[in-house]
Amino acid sequence: MIQNKRFYVHLRKIGYYIFVLFIILGSILALLNRYLLKTNNEVTQGQVVEISSGGRYHPGQIWVDYTFIVNGIQCKSSTLIETIQVNQKDLEKYFVGKKFPVIYNPQFSTSYNPISDMLIFPDTFAEFKKEFPDSLKWVLQYYHPE
Repeated sequence: MIQNKRFYVHLRKIGYYIFVLFIILGSILALLNRYLLKTNNEVTQGQVVEISSGGRYHPGQIWVDYTFIVNGIQCKSSTLIETIQVNQKDLEKYFVGKKFPVIYNPQFSTSYNPISDMLIFPDTFAEFKKEFPDSLKWVLQYYHPE
């Protein structure tokens, strides 16, 4: 009985280490993707197709799902927006179906998992050192930066 207890304690520790390893690898992958996007990028137009809440793993955030076309291939991706910056109902009502610039890495853009981000608000444009266009000034009425 005691040996079984020790086994389960060791098994639980191993599970914890595997979980931490996946968190670390996921973080490294996310940072690498952002770096690849900032160092080699092109801009195209994309369309917002769906807005949904961040859910259990991203509370306080809103998923913006979008599509864009690269070399005749339709790519689908998502980006997260903080709920303190925008209202989800406004996004659902005024942004779905609208077109916005999408920045993507041409070397790593596949239809399944492109390295991309949709440029909607001024902070995202600034992150990629792109100028916020006059044609998108209408979004500022729905944007409430911290």
